[in-house]
Amino acid sequence: QIERLEETGSEMTGLSTGFRDLDKRLAGLQPANLVVIAARPAMGKSALTANIATNAALQGSPVAIFSLEMSKEEIVQRILASVGRVDSMKLRSGQLGPLWQKVIEAASKLYKAPIFIDDSPVVTVTDIRAKTRRLKRRSGLGLVVVDYLQLMEASGRENRQQEIAEISRNLKNLARELEVPILAVSQLNRSLESREDKRPRLSDLRESGCLTAETRLIRADTNAEVTLGELVTAGKRDVPVWTLDERFRLVKGNLSRAFPSGVKPVFEMRLASGHVIRASANHPFLTLDGWTPLEDLSPGSRIAVARNVPVPKEPAALDEDRLNSGSESIPVEIWDYVKNKAAPAAGVEIDGLTSGLKIEVSLLEGPGLSRERLMGVADALDDRYLKDLSTSDVLWDRVVEIKPVGEREVFDATVEGTHNFLANGIIAHNSIEQDADVVMFIYRHEYYHPEDAEARGLAEVVVAKHRAGSVGTVKMTFLPEFTRFADMGRDVS
Repeated sequence: QIERLEETGSEMTGLSTGFRDLDKRLAGLQPANLVVIAARPAMGKSALTANIATNAALQGSPVAIFSLEMSKEEIVQRILASVGRVDSMKLRSGQLGPLWQKVIEAASKLYKAPIFIDDSPVVTVTDIRAKTRRLKRRSGLGLVVVDYLQLMEASGRENRQQEIAEISRNLKNLARELEVPILAVSQLNRSLESREDKRPRLSDLRESGCLTAETRLIRADTNAEVTLGELVTAGKRDVPVWTLDERFRLVKGNLSRAFPSGVKPVFEMRLASGHVIRASANHPFLTLDGWTPLEDLSPGSRIAVARNVPVPKEPAALDEDRLNSGSESIPVEIWDYVKNKAAPAAGVEIDGLTSGLKIEVSLLEGPGLSRERLMGVADALDDRYLKDLSTSDVLWDRVVEIKPVGEREVFDATVEGTHNFLANGIIAHNSIEQDADVVMFIYRHEYYHPEDAEARGLAEVVVAKHRAGSVGTVKMTFLPEFTRFADMGRDVS
Protein backbone atom coordinates (compact mmCIF):
# COMPACT_ATOMS: atom_id res chain seq x y z
CA GLN A 1 0.00 0.00 0.00
CA ILE A 2 2.84 2.41 0.87
CA GLU A 3 4.54 1.65 -2.46
CA ARG A 4 1.29 2.31 -4.32
CA LEU A 5 0.86 5.66 -2.57
CA GLU A 6 4.41 6.63 -3.45
CA GLU A 7 3.85 5.74 -7.11
CA THR A 8 0.66 7.81 -7.38
CA GLY A 9 2.13 10.79 -5.53
CA SER A 10 -1.33 11.61 -4.18
CA GLU A 11 -1.95 12.92 -0.67
CA MET A 12 -5.48 11.48 -0.85
CA THR A 13 -5.48 8.05 0.78
CA GLY A 14 -9.22 7.68 1.36
CA LEU A 15 -12.58 8.56 -0.14
CA SER A 16 -12.81 12.24 -1.07
CA THR A 17 -15.39 14.30 0.82
CA GLY A 18 -15.68 16.63 -2.17
CA PHE A 19 -14.37 19.52 -0.08
CA ARG A 20 -10.83 20.64 -0.88
CA ASP A 21 -9.70 21.90 2.53
CA LEU A 22 -11.40 19.11 4.46
CA ASP A 23 -9.71 16.53 2.25
CA LYS A 24 -6.36 18.20 2.92
CA ARG A 25 -6.96 17.88 6.64
CA LEU A 26 -8.21 14.26 6.58
CA ALA A 27 -6.61 12.86 3.40
CA GLY A 28 -10.15 11.69 2.68
CA LEU A 29 -12.41 9.32 4.63
CA GLN A 30 -10.36 6.24 5.42
CA PRO A 31 -11.60 2.64 5.06
CA ALA A 32 -12.66 1.01 8.36
CA ASN A 33 -12.92 4.39 10.11
CA LEU A 34 -15.83 5.62 12.20
CA VAL A 35 -16.24 9.34 11.53
CA VAL A 36 -18.59 11.33 13.78
CA ILE A 37 -20.07 14.67 12.70
CA ALA A 38 -21.67 16.38 15.69
CA ALA A 39 -23.40 19.70 16.31
CA ARG A 40 -26.34 21.36 17.98
CA PRO A 41 -29.64 21.49 16.02
CA ALA A 42 -29.80 23.85 12.99
CA MET A 43 -26.02 23.84 12.42
CA GLY A 44 -26.25 21.77 9.21
CA LYS A 45 -25.26 18.24 10.32
CA SER A 46 -27.60 16.45 7.91
CA ALA A 47 -26.77 18.89 5.10
CA LEU A 48 -23.01 18.30 5.40
CA THR A 49 -23.33 14.52 5.58
CA ALA A 50 -25.72 14.52 2.59
CA ASN A 51 -23.25 16.70 0.67
CA ILE A 52 -20.37 14.30 1.43
CA ALA A 53 -22.51 11.27 0.53
CA THR A 54 -23.60 12.87 -2.76
CA ASN A 55 -20.04 13.86 -3.65
CA ALA A 56 -18.88 10.29 -3.01
CA ALA A 57 -21.70 8.83 -5.13
CA LEU A 58 -20.97 11.23 -7.99
CA GLN A 59 -17.40 9.89 -7.90
CA GLY A 60 -18.88 6.42 -8.46
CA SER A 61 -18.67 5.10 -4.88
CA PRO A 62 -21.88 3.34 -3.76
CA VAL A 63 -23.32 5.05 -0.67
CA ALA A 64 -25.84 3.69 1.85
CA ILE A 65 -27.77 6.31 3.85
CA PHE A 66 -29.71 5.23 6.93
CA SER A 67 -31.97 8.13 7.87
CA LEU A 68 -33.89 7.78 11.13
CA GLU A 69 -35.21 11.34 11.10
CA MET A 70 -36.04 12.30 7.51
CA SER A 71 -37.95 10.38 4.85
CA LYS A 72 -36.25 9.33 1.62
CA GLU A 73 -38.34 11.94 -0.23
CA GLU A 74 -36.99 14.71 2.01
CA ILE A 75 -33.42 13.51 1.49
CA VAL A 76 -33.83 13.37 -2.29
CA GLN A 77 -35.27 16.91 -2.27
CA ARG A 78 -32.27 18.12 -0.28
CA ILE A 79 -29.84 16.41 -2.65
CA LEU A 80 -31.60 17.89 -5.70
CA ALA A 81 -31.53 21.37 -4.14
CA SER A 82 -27.83 21.03 -3.32
CA VAL A 83 -26.67 19.62 -6.67
CA GLY A 84 -28.93 21.89 -8.75
CA ARG A 85 -28.45 24.93 -6.50
CA VAL A 86 -32.20 25.35 -6.35
CA ASP A 87 -33.95 27.06 -3.44
CA SER A 88 -35.11 24.19 -1.25
CA MET A 89 -38.30 26.00 -0.17
CA LYS A 90 -39.33 26.51 -3.80
CA LEU A 91 -38.50 22.90 -4.58
CA ARG A 92 -40.57 21.68 -1.63
CA SER A 93 -43.57 23.81 -2.63
CA GLY A 94 -43.27 23.04 -6.35
CA GLN A 95 -43.15 26.78 -7.21
CA LEU A 96 -40.15 26.45 -9.51
CA GLY A 97 -40.97 28.40 -12.67
CA PRO A 98 -37.72 28.94 -14.62
CA LEU A 99 -35.80 26.80 -12.07
CA TRP A 100 -37.23 23.61 -13.58
CA GLN A 101 -34.28 23.38 -15.95
CA LYS A 102 -31.84 23.30 -13.01
CA VAL A 103 -33.88 20.53 -11.36
CA ILE A 104 -33.85 18.49 -14.58
CA GLU A 105 -30.08 18.93 -14.95
CA ALA A 106 -29.52 17.90 -11.31
CA ALA A 107 -31.76 14.84 -11.70
CA SER A 108 -29.88 13.87 -14.86
CA LYS A 109 -26.55 14.15 -13.04
CA LEU A 110 -27.86 12.04 -10.15
CA TYR A 111 -29.70 9.48 -12.30
CA LYS A 112 -26.95 6.87 -12.16
CA ALA A 113 -25.40 7.94 -8.84
CA PRO A 114 -25.31 4.82 -6.60
CA ILE A 115 -27.16 6.21 -3.56
CA PHE A 116 -29.24 3.77 -1.50
CA ILE A 117 -31.57 5.29 1.12
CA ASP A 118 -33.18 3.43 4.02
CA ASP A 119 -35.61 5.59 5.99
CA SER A 120 -36.81 2.99 8.49
CA PRO A 121 -37.67 4.95 11.67
CA VAL A 122 -36.42 2.14 13.93
CA VAL A 123 -33.08 0.54 13.14
CA THR A 124 -30.32 -1.29 15.03
CA VAL A 125 -26.69 -1.90 14.16
CA THR A 126 -27.69 -5.50 13.42
CA ASP A 127 -30.18 -4.23 10.81
CA ILE A 128 -27.53 -1.99 9.26
CA ARG A 129 -25.03 -4.85 9.20
CA ALA A 130 -27.42 -7.19 7.38
CA LYS A 131 -28.44 -4.57 4.80
CA THR A 132 -24.94 -3.26 4.10
CA ARG A 133 -23.54 -6.79 3.73
CA ARG A 134 -26.15 -7.54 1.07
CA LEU A 135 -25.52 -4.22 -0.63
CA LYS A 136 -21.77 -4.75 -0.68
CA ARG A 137 -22.17 -8.21 -2.25
CA ARG A 138 -24.63 -6.93 -4.85
CA SER A 139 -23.39 -3.46 -5.78
CA GLY A 140 -20.21 -2.76 -3.85
CA LEU A 141 -20.00 -0.19 -1.06
CA GLY A 142 -17.88 2.90 -0.53
CA LEU A 143 -19.54 4.78 2.34
CA VAL A 144 -22.22 4.27 5.01
CA VAL A 145 -24.07 7.24 6.56
CA VAL A 146 -26.12 7.00 9.78
CA ASP A 147 -28.30 10.03 10.62
CA TYR A 148 -28.44 10.14 13.53
CA LEU A 149 -26.79 8.19 16.35
CA GLN A 150 -29.12 9.05 19.23
CA LEU A 151 -32.20 7.77 17.35
CA MET A 152 -30.80 4.26 16.90
CA GLU A 153 -32.09 1.30 18.89
CA ALA A 154 -29.78 -0.81 21.04
CA SER A 155 -30.14 -4.25 22.55
CA GLY A 156 -29.85 -5.06 26.23
CA ARG A 157 -31.13 -3.67 29.51
CA GLU A 158 -28.74 -0.72 29.86
CA ASN A 159 -29.72 2.92 30.15
CA ARG A 160 -29.31 5.33 27.26
CA GLN A 161 -25.72 6.31 28.07
CA GLN A 162 -24.53 2.72 27.81
CA GLU A 163 -26.71 2.06 24.77
CA ILE A 164 -25.10 4.96 22.86
CA ALA A 165 -21.66 3.62 23.82
CA GLU A 166 -22.68 0.17 22.58
CA ILE A 167 -23.99 1.59 19.28
CA SER A 168 -20.81 3.60 18.75
CA ARG A 169 -18.62 0.57 19.47
CA ASN A 170 -20.65 -1.68 17.15
CA LEU A 171 -20.56 0.87 14.32
CA LYS A 172 -16.77 0.99 14.61
CA ASN A 173 -16.65 -2.81 14.44
CA LEU A 174 -18.94 -2.75 11.39
CA ALA A 175 -16.70 -0.21 9.64
CA ARG A 176 -13.76 -2.58 10.13
CA GLU A 177 -15.79 -5.55 8.95
CA LEU A 178 -17.02 -3.81 5.78
CA GLU A 179 -13.69 -2.01 5.23
CA VAL A 180 -15.50 1.24 4.41
CA PRO A 181 -15.83 4.52 6.33
CA ILE A 182 -19.00 4.99 8.37
CA LEU A 183 -20.16 8.58 8.81
CA ALA A 184 -22.34 8.91 11.92
CA VAL A 185 -24.25 12.06 12.83
CA SER A 186 -24.52 12.91 16.52
CA GLN A 187 -26.51 15.62 18.26
CA LEU A 188 -24.70 17.49 21.02
CA ASN A 189 -26.31 18.04 24.39
CA ARG A 190 -27.47 21.53 25.29
CA SER A 191 -24.84 22.15 27.97
CA LEU A 192 -22.71 24.19 25.56
CA GLU A 193 -25.54 26.74 25.22
CA SER A 194 -24.71 28.06 28.69
CA ARG A 195 -21.11 28.89 27.72
CA GLU A 196 -19.99 32.24 26.36
CA ASP A 197 -17.96 30.50 23.65
CA LYS A 198 -20.40 28.09 22.05
CA ARG A 199 -17.89 26.35 19.82
CA PRO A 200 -18.26 22.62 20.51
CA ARG A 201 -15.60 20.63 22.35
CA LEU A 202 -15.01 16.92 22.66
CA SER A 203 -16.43 17.07 26.18
CA ASP A 204 -19.79 18.13 24.70
CA LEU A 205 -19.98 14.89 22.72
CA ARG A 206 -19.18 12.54 25.57
CA GLU A 207 -22.17 10.94 27.19
CA SER A 208 -20.22 10.06 30.30
CA GLY A 209 -19.46 13.41 31.85
CA CYS A 210 -16.21 14.15 33.64
CA LEU A 211 -14.30 13.86 36.93
CA THR A 212 -12.16 16.34 38.85
CA ALA A 213 -8.35 16.43 38.89
CA GLU A 214 -7.98 14.87 42.36
CA THR A 215 -9.80 11.68 41.31
CA ARG A 216 -7.58 8.75 42.33
CA LEU A 217 -6.83 5.74 40.14
CA ILE A 218 -4.86 2.63 41.10
CA ARG A 219 -2.19 1.37 38.72
CA ALA A 220 -2.83 -2.32 38.06
CA ASP A 221 0.89 -3.09 37.70
CA THR A 222 2.17 -1.57 40.96
CA ASN A 223 -1.02 -0.70 42.92
CA ALA A 224 0.46 2.79 43.20
CA GLU A 225 -2.01 5.64 43.42
CA VAL A 226 -2.16 8.34 40.73
CA THR A 227 -4.65 11.13 40.05
CA LEU A 228 -6.33 12.08 36.79
CA GLY A 229 -4.72 15.51 37.00
CA GLU A 230 -1.25 13.99 37.36
CA LEU A 231 -1.81 11.74 34.32
CA VAL A 232 -2.85 14.73 32.21
CA THR A 233 0.01 16.95 33.39
CA ALA A 234 2.58 14.23 32.71
CA GLY A 235 1.00 13.30 29.38
CA LYS A 236 0.94 9.65 30.43
CA ARG A 237 -0.44 7.11 27.96
CA ASP A 238 -1.11 3.37 28.14
CA VAL A 239 -1.35 3.18 31.92
CA PRO A 240 -2.43 -0.21 33.39
CA VAL A 241 -5.53 0.36 35.54
CA TRP A 242 -8.28 -1.68 37.17
CA THR A 243 -11.47 -2.03 35.14
CA LEU A 244 -14.66 -4.09 35.42
CA ASP A 245 -15.37 -6.73 32.77
CA GLU A 246 -18.79 -7.92 31.60
CA ARG A 247 -18.85 -10.61 34.33
CA PHE A 248 -18.33 -8.07 37.14
CA ARG A 249 -14.69 -9.10 37.62
CA LEU A 250 -11.97 -6.51 38.19
CA VAL A 251 -9.28 -7.06 35.57
CA LYS A 252 -6.27 -5.19 34.27
CA GLY A 253 -7.13 -2.74 31.51
CA ASN A 254 -5.29 -0.16 29.43
CA LEU A 255 -5.99 3.52 30.02
CA SER A 256 -4.78 4.84 26.69
CA ARG A 257 -4.95 8.50 27.68
CA ALA A 258 -6.42 11.05 30.08
CA PHE A 259 -7.41 14.52 28.92
CA PRO A 260 -8.96 17.80 30.10
CA SER A 261 -12.65 18.40 29.32
CA GLY A 262 -13.01 22.07 30.25
CA VAL A 263 -14.80 23.64 33.20
CA LYS A 264 -18.19 22.29 34.31
CA PRO A 265 -20.55 22.42 37.29
CA VAL A 266 -19.45 19.64 39.65
CA PHE A 267 -21.28 17.63 42.31
CA GLU A 268 -19.83 15.74 45.27
CA MET A 269 -21.26 12.29 45.95
CA ARG A 270 -20.61 10.63 49.31
CA LEU A 271 -21.25 6.93 49.97
CA ALA A 272 -22.04 5.06 53.18
CA SER A 273 -18.60 3.40 53.11
CA GLY A 274 -16.86 6.78 53.13
CA HIS A 275 -16.00 6.85 49.42
CA VAL A 276 -16.33 10.35 47.95
CA ILE A 277 -16.14 11.39 44.30
CA ARG A 278 -16.65 14.68 42.47
CA ALA A 279 -18.15 14.51 38.97
CA SER A 280 -20.30 16.37 36.46
CA ALA A 281 -24.04 15.71 36.50
CA ASN A 282 -24.00 13.43 33.46
CA HIS A 283 -21.18 11.12 34.55
CA PRO A 284 -22.56 7.53 34.76
CA PHE A 285 -21.93 5.16 37.63
CA LEU A 286 -22.80 1.46 37.66
CA THR A 287 -26.10 0.39 39.26
CA LEU A 288 -28.08 -2.82 38.88
CA ASP A 289 -30.10 -1.03 36.20
CA GLY A 290 -26.95 -0.30 34.19
CA TRP A 291 -24.93 2.89 33.83
CA THR A 292 -26.81 5.72 35.51
CA PRO A 293 -25.76 9.40 35.40
CA LEU A 294 -25.09 11.10 38.71
CA GLU A 295 -28.05 13.46 38.14
CA ASP A 296 -30.40 10.43 38.23
CA LEU A 297 -28.98 9.11 41.51
CA SER A 298 -30.23 10.13 44.95
CA PRO A 299 -29.61 9.22 48.60
CA GLY A 300 -30.40 5.54 48.97
CA SER A 301 -29.28 4.60 45.45
CA ARG A 302 -26.78 1.73 45.26
CA ILE A 303 -23.69 1.94 43.03
CA ALA A 304 -20.78 -0.43 42.40
CA VAL A 305 -17.49 0.00 44.27
CA ALA A 306 -14.41 -2.22 44.34
CA ARG A 307 -14.51 -5.12 46.78
CA ASN A 308 -10.90 -6.34 46.94
CA VAL A 309 -8.51 -4.11 44.96
CA PRO A 310 -5.85 -2.58 47.25
CA VAL A 311 -6.23 1.16 47.76
CA PRO A 312 -3.00 2.46 49.32
CA LYS A 313 -4.42 5.48 51.13
CA GLU A 314 -7.82 4.08 52.14
CA PRO A 315 -8.39 4.83 55.85
CA ALA A 316 -8.69 1.67 57.91
CA ALA A 317 -11.48 3.32 59.94
CA LEU A 318 -13.83 2.85 56.99
CA ASP A 319 -14.12 -0.88 57.61
CA GLU A 320 -16.91 -0.44 60.15
CA ASP A 321 -18.72 2.03 57.89
CA ARG A 322 -18.53 -0.43 55.04
CA LEU A 323 -19.96 -3.14 57.29
CA ASN A 324 -22.88 -0.88 58.21
CA SER A 325 -23.55 0.24 54.62
CA GLY A 326 -25.10 -3.10 53.64
CA SER A 327 -22.87 -3.18 50.58
CA GLU A 328 -22.01 -6.89 50.94
CA SER A 329 -25.59 -7.81 50.01
CA ILE A 330 -27.01 -7.60 46.50
CA PRO A 331 -29.66 -4.80 46.31
CA VAL A 332 -33.20 -6.15 46.51
CA GLU A 333 -33.94 -4.58 43.10
CA ILE A 334 -32.31 -7.69 41.62
CA TRP A 335 -35.57 -9.47 42.44
CA ASP A 336 -37.25 -7.53 39.61
CA TYR A 337 -34.84 -9.20 37.19
CA VAL A 338 -35.52 -12.60 38.76
CA LYS A 339 -39.32 -12.23 38.54
CA ASN A 340 -39.55 -10.59 35.12
CA LYS A 341 -36.76 -12.27 33.18
CA ALA A 342 -34.76 -15.07 34.79
CA ALA A 343 -37.64 -17.12 36.24
CA PRO A 344 -39.87 -16.90 33.10
CA ALA A 345 -36.87 -17.81 30.91
CA ALA A 346 -36.27 -20.90 33.05
CA GLY A 347 -39.98 -21.79 33.14
CA VAL A 348 -40.05 -21.55 36.93
CA GLU A 349 -42.95 -20.19 39.00
CA ILE A 350 -41.74 -17.50 41.38
CA ASP A 351 -43.77 -18.87 44.34
CA GLY A 352 -42.23 -22.29 43.89
CA LEU A 353 -38.77 -20.75 43.69
CA THR A 354 -39.07 -18.79 46.95
CA SER A 355 -40.58 -21.70 48.87
CA GLY A 356 -38.08 -24.19 47.47
CA LEU A 357 -35.16 -22.00 48.48
CA LYS A 358 -36.81 -21.01 51.78
CA ILE A 359 -36.68 -17.31 50.91
CA GLU A 360 -39.09 -15.38 53.11
CA VAL A 361 -41.05 -12.50 51.58
CA SER A 362 -39.71 -10.23 54.32
CA LEU A 363 -36.19 -10.76 52.96
CA LEU A 364 -37.32 -9.41 49.59
CA GLU A 365 -38.46 -6.18 51.25
CA GLY A 366 -35.19 -5.59 53.10
CA PRO A 367 -31.90 -4.03 51.96
CA GLY A 368 -30.91 -6.96 49.77
CA LEU A 369 -30.05 -10.62 49.27
CA SER A 370 -26.89 -12.25 50.55
CA ARG A 371 -24.43 -13.54 47.98
CA GLU A 372 -25.03 -17.11 49.16
CA ARG A 373 -28.79 -16.82 48.79
CA LEU A 374 -28.46 -15.20 45.36
CA MET A 375 -26.16 -18.04 44.27
CA GLY A 376 -28.91 -20.47 45.27
CA VAL A 377 -31.37 -18.56 43.07
CA ALA A 378 -28.82 -18.50 40.24
CA ASP A 379 -28.25 -22.26 40.46
CA ALA A 380 -31.99 -22.98 40.56
CA LEU A 381 -32.57 -20.87 37.43
CA ASP A 382 -29.22 -21.67 35.78
CA ASP A 383 -28.77 -17.93 35.17
CA ARG A 384 -25.27 -16.72 34.27
CA TYR A 385 -25.97 -13.05 35.10
CA LEU A 386 -27.10 -13.91 38.65
CA LYS A 387 -24.12 -16.24 39.14
CA ASP A 388 -21.75 -13.47 38.07
CA LEU A 389 -23.38 -11.02 40.49
CA SER A 390 -23.13 -13.44 43.41
CA THR A 391 -19.39 -13.96 42.84
CA SER A 392 -18.57 -10.42 41.67
CA ASP A 393 -15.65 -8.21 42.64
CA VAL A 394 -17.92 -5.30 43.51
CA LEU A 395 -19.93 -4.13 46.50
CA TRP A 396 -23.17 -2.18 46.13
CA ASP A 397 -22.56 0.91 48.21
CA ARG A 398 -25.32 3.28 49.32
CA VAL A 399 -25.36 6.95 48.29
CA VAL A 400 -25.85 9.13 51.37
CA GLU A 401 -25.37 12.64 49.95
CA ILE A 402 -25.05 14.50 46.64
CA LYS A 403 -24.33 18.23 46.75
CA PRO A 404 -23.11 20.90 44.29
CA VAL A 405 -19.57 22.19 44.84
CA GLY A 406 -19.37 24.82 42.08
CA GLU A 407 -17.58 24.86 38.75
CA ARG A 408 -14.29 22.98 38.48
CA GLU A 409 -11.81 21.98 35.80
CA VAL A 410 -12.72 18.42 34.85
CA PHE A 411 -11.08 15.49 33.08
CA ASP A 412 -11.91 12.16 31.48
CA ALA A 413 -10.00 9.06 30.46
CA THR A 414 -10.20 6.46 27.73
CA VAL A 415 -10.03 2.79 28.72
CA GLU A 416 -9.93 0.33 25.84
CA GLY A 417 -12.41 -2.51 25.59
CA THR A 418 -14.34 -2.28 28.86
CA HIS A 419 -14.87 1.51 28.77
CA ASN A 420 -14.80 1.96 32.55
CA PHE A 421 -12.22 2.41 35.28
CA LEU A 422 -11.84 2.44 39.05
CA ALA A 423 -12.01 6.04 40.33
CA ASN A 424 -11.72 6.66 44.09
CA GLY A 425 -12.64 2.99 44.49
CA ILE A 426 -15.87 3.53 42.51
CA ILE A 427 -16.66 2.04 39.09
CA ALA A 428 -16.95 4.99 36.67
CA HIS A 429 -17.78 4.89 32.96
CA ASN A 430 -15.89 6.74 30.26
CA SER A 431 -17.03 8.24 26.97
CA ILE A 432 -18.42 7.23 23.58
CA GLU A 433 -15.85 9.38 21.81
CA GLN A 434 -13.01 6.88 22.03
CA ASP A 435 -14.64 4.61 19.43
CA ALA A 436 -14.50 7.27 16.71
CA ASP A 437 -11.41 7.64 14.55
CA VAL A 438 -12.41 11.17 13.53
CA VAL A 439 -14.69 13.62 15.34
CA MET A 440 -15.84 16.78 13.55
CA PHE A 441 -18.02 19.57 14.89
CA ILE A 442 -20.00 22.17 12.93
CA TYR A 443 -20.18 25.70 14.31
CA ARG A 444 -21.94 28.67 12.70
CA HIS A 445 -21.34 31.95 14.51
CA GLU A 446 -24.24 33.67 12.75
CA TYR A 447 -26.72 31.31 14.43
CA TYR A 448 -25.89 32.80 17.83
CA HIS A 449 -25.01 36.28 16.55
CA PRO A 450 -27.33 37.11 13.62
CA GLU A 451 -26.38 40.78 13.92
CA ASP A 452 -22.77 40.02 12.91
CA ALA A 453 -22.74 40.72 9.16
CA GLU A 454 -19.24 39.29 8.72
CA ALA A 455 -20.38 35.89 10.03
CA ARG A 456 -23.22 35.45 7.55
CA GLY A 457 -22.88 32.37 5.40
CA LEU A 458 -19.73 31.19 7.19
CA ALA A 459 -19.30 27.83 8.89
CA GLU A 460 -16.47 26.17 10.78
CA VAL A 461 -15.90 22.43 10.57
CA VAL A 462 -13.74 21.69 13.60
CA VAL A 463 -11.70 18.48 13.33
CA ALA A 464 -11.41 17.90 17.09
CA LYS A 465 -10.08 14.36 16.96
CA HIS A 466 -8.09 12.67 14.20
CA ARG A 467 -6.54 9.40 15.24
CA ALA A 468 -4.17 9.27 12.27
CA GLY A 469 -3.48 12.94 11.67
CA SER A 470 -3.70 16.53 12.81
CA VAL A 471 -6.66 18.45 14.18
CA GLY A 472 -7.78 21.94 13.28
CA THR A 473 -10.56 24.08 11.84
CA VAL A 474 -11.71 24.12 8.22
CA LYS A 475 -13.68 27.20 7.18
CA MET A 476 -16.51 26.76 4.70
CA THR A 477 -19.40 28.63 3.16
CA PHE A 478 -22.90 27.51 4.12
CA LEU A 479 -25.79 28.14 1.73
CA PRO A 480 -28.94 27.27 3.72
CA GLU A 481 -31.32 27.91 0.82
CA PHE A 482 -29.53 25.16 -1.12
CA THR A 483 -28.78 22.99 1.98
CA ARG A 484 -25.23 23.09 0.68
CA PHE A 485 -21.74 23.59 2.05
CA ALA A 486 -18.96 24.84 -0.23
CA ASP A 487 -15.21 25.46 -0.06
CA MET A 488 -14.23 28.99 0.91
CA GLY A 489 -13.12 31.07 -2.07
CA ARG A 490 -14.96 29.02 -4.68
CA ASP A 491 -17.82 30.28 -6.82
CA VAL A 492 -20.93 29.70 -4.72
CA SER A 493 -23.37 31.69 -6.80
